[in-house]
Amino acid sequence: MDKQDLTDKLNAIRRTFLFCNSLDELAKETGIPSIVDNNNFNKIGEDRQIAVFRHFEEELERIADFYTASLTELLDEYKATSEFYSMEDLKRKTYLCTEESVLAIMESIYLNHSLPTADKKLAKFVGMIYDPDIDKLLIPGLNPAILVLLMTNIIPGYNSRNGKVTDINDDYKKVTELMKKFGNHATLVGNRLKDEIEKKIRKGEIRLNRVGIIVLLDYYISNIDFCNNKRHELSEIYSYYNIDGLWVDVADTPTPSIFYNINYNGMTYNMEMSDISQIPIQYILFSVETLYNEYNNTIEFITTNPRGRTKAVLRKQIDILDYSLHTIELLDKNGMPNYKNPKIIRLSPIYLHNSYEFQAKELYKATEAQVSEYEKAIESRRCQDKYEKYKSEYDADTHILAITQNYIYVKAREPETVYRINKSKYDDRYISSVDIDSPAGIATIASESPYIGFEKIGLYIDVRDENSLSEKGVEKIHVDTKFLEMLE
Repeated sequence: MDKQDLTDKLNAIRRTFLFCNSLDELAKETGIPSIVDNNNFNKIGEDRQIAVFRHFEEELERIADFYTASLTELLDEYKATSEFYSMEDLKRKTYLCTEESVLAIMESIYLNHSLPTADKKLAKFVGMIYDPDIDKLLIPGLNPAILVLLMTNIIPGYNSRNGKVTDINDDYKKVTELMKKFGNHATLVGNRLKDEIEKKIRKGEIRLNRVGIIVLLDYYISNIDFCNNKRHELSEIYSYYNIDGLWVDVADTPTPSIFYNINYNGMTYNMEMSDISQIPIQYILFSVETLYNEYNNTIEFITTNPRGRTKAVLRKQIDILDYSLHTIELLDKNGMPNYKNPKIIRLSPIYLHNSYEFQAKELYKATEAQVSEYEKAIESRRCQDKYEKYKSEYDADTHILAITQNYIYVKAREPETVYRINKSKYDDRYISSVDIDSPAGIATIASESPYIGFEKIGLYIDVRDENSLSEKGVEKIHVDTKFLEMLE
């Protein structure tokens, strides 16, 4: 940018108190005491201006290292949005600037909610800034988060002469409360940024300021937009994502020792975690479920290992297996969402079982060199399954036949035989998510069988003793062959 543009941007930072909550704080931060008395950066030399601007760029990066907009882009959007706000004289249109109206506008744009039919003024305003037919904002440079903050009087206009900060903590609270009210549609990624900002503030790494508030709301709204656009697509394919292949948990390492080989088997994923530094090579075969959580637009990543299944066998009772639960983000190499060809799987733990052996926080798609190293090791050395005796397998031709309001019907091994499972015997939070296409069937676990396994929710029902079926809500019934064929 040229000298005048740089000066204008620094003056805007000063006027809006974007980074510093007072002029004294700005003077101390920049090392320019005269900025308190002077109204602008006009008389500051270009080299000093460049240094100050770079300092604020670095602060923006510290606030959220995965926020992709640069300071220049953010200021340009602030200016464009503020000009639209002033041009339309929105400050005087108080009916638009209530919290209720702001939420209705955002939900209309990002969640396809219908506006109140009687509110023609609100509909006219939304039509001015957004075209639902092409899913596009119509005002060049408009930043919805900045517009929300202007309309709710949390930040001043870009050219405001009275932009002093009154109470930054109160402003932050207002924004987080707004997020909560929009929270039925929130994403964990938005809350994750909030938690990260607050953690950095507590540790003294950053300060609470207006740019942090803008970043928080902007990133939050952007991810609601992304997840909403993906909602239907994800819910249709919740059981399968393109995560097959070889992964490592340390990036840019030529010879990692731990590899994660993920493969989709038609029902679930298998994840083979191998340590090629061991002789023989030790590996653990995890069962992995990926579930789309429509309530908060997240992908859940549930891992169980064979020991969990064995515990269920030994307890001789109905069990939800020991497991670990993460939410995952599928990202490209630059950290941006990518479901079609992810290069990074970022895992955020929700529940980790004690002593659980899958502890990775990020998985990176293995490079050609890493794949070659892995294949050489596998081919040249003996491999040993750490939990060989705990393995389980499903009968290939057993599956869910039908689901009614009260029962789930699963085909048994014997001809013309079906298990009828009473859903009321099981936790509705889990059993209600089972549908006709869920991976399920008759399983052999640690050489013991049969079990009715619902892989999707990690539920295994011991049906080895037919005399105890009723207490587990299971009934073994015989059906006509023709009826069975009709169900299949």
